Amino acid sequence: MKFLRLAFVFCVTLVVLPLSAFGQSPKDIKADGFRNLEWGMSTEDATKIYPDLEVEEKGFRYSRQNEDKQIGDVPVDLIFYEFNNNRFSAVRASIITGCKDAIECGAMFDTLKDSIEAKYGKATVALGDRLELQWLVGATKITLSGSAGLTSLLLDIENIQSS
Repeated sequence: MKFLRLAFVFCVTLVVLPLSAFGQSPKDIKADGFRNLEWGMSTEDATKIYPDLEVEEKGFRYSRQNEDKQIGDVPVDLIFYEFNNNRFSAVRASIITGCKDAIECGAMFDTLKDSIEAKYGKATVALGDRLELQWLVGATKITLSGSAGLTSLLLDIENIQSS
């Protein structure tokens, strides 16, 4: 009986430890929106959740003063919330200052890729030779891309039913 218990504990340890090594997937990225906002939410409802949401570009693009500039374990420079016809439709995040060189930028790309894959599986589309991956999750398209020479990263999360 002791042998069976030890064998069970050993098997559980072999399964659980490797899974915990992947880290947490970014809770910010959801199939139905981003952070506490859901696709299709009006700007009025969004500002009730985030009173610091401010217009950046002609009532279309918004940003937050008190933004948590982190997605998963990766620091980001800018996060823009986009509204199409007064409805929440996309998020654009850019990573520039963290990309001091191609190696560091590549590591951040891999961290984001791994955490998105942990939550949604392998990328649905890998676009050409460029460093660009896409995941299609319900009505959401997630695109992670790196610039030429890997000097910056972009993460786009959008509701494909509203575009």
